[in-house]
This record gives sequence, C-alpha cells and structure tokens, in this order.
Amino acid sequence: MRGDSAFRAGRVAAAVILAFAAAACANGGSTLGVQQIINPTPGAPVSFATDVQPIFTNSCIFSGCHNSNDRAQGLVLQAGSSFSALLGSQGLGLRSTEDQNFFLVDPSHSAISYLILKLEGTQTSGSQMPLSMPPLSSPTIQVIKDWIDQGALNN
Repeated sequence: MRGDSAFRAGRVAAAVILAFAAAACANGGSTLGVQQIINPTPGAPVSFATDVQPIFTNSCIFSGCHNSNDRAQGLVLQAGSSFSALLGSQGLGLRSTEDQNFFLVDPSHSAISYLILKLEGTQTSGSQMPLSMPPLSSPTIQVIKDWIDQGALNN
C-alpha cells in the first residue's frame, strides 16, 4: 500500500511537470514550441538600440567581420558606430561599397536597402551575410526591415 501511494505521488508530480513544460513551450506557431525572443509582432515599433543593435552585436561582430579591428567592407557594426556606418552622420544613407546602385540602408525602403539584400541573399554582388554562418531567421530579418520601413531612426 505504501509503495502504491508513492507511485501515485510520482505520477502526479510527473503530470504537473509535463503540464508546466507544455505551457511554457506552447506558442501556437509552426516553430515546434520555440518562443521567439525578438520582436514577435511584425510592424510593431522597432528601436535601433534595443532591437536592431543586438542583432548586429550577436551576428556581425566577430573575427574577420564588422568590428573595429577588421572592418569588413569598411563597415563597423559595433554599438556606438553602427548607425552612422549604415546611414552616415546625417542619417540619410550611405552607398554600398559592393554595389553603388544601392544605399546600405535606404530609410523607409527596406526592399531596396543593400543590408536586407545581403541578409536575404538576394544582393547583386558578394556573399549572403552573415558570412560563414547560418543565415539570420526570417523573424530576425523582419525586425531590421521594420526598423528601416519605420524610417531607420536612431532610437
């Protein structure tokens, strides 16, 4: 009898743990229960400092790329440098060094911003970014697109 109650208690504890795990992972999407950490609502207001810069920091600043030591294509995407590197001191946009037909970031026009073309792998020259790493996820790229389409503000 005593073993029977211990067995029932163990089954109840397992059921509670499974219920909490299911609740923590459920998001109703097709991502196998993985919660999106970044801006989950396309079109929501995007902050350069809190939404976009962390993407650059985590994906673009590593040896041989867009840090102050390596300056790939002359582009530094470290905090404090990245906004002016993409848009210039006036925030109006700078031409790509790989393809002068495009601005790196064309405020309010993500579809023709070279940064997005590079991230999506649809650019006219060079390689898809980030180089030698898996491409950024569509939701991550969407955050950058939303920021650009919202005027590419230094906010």
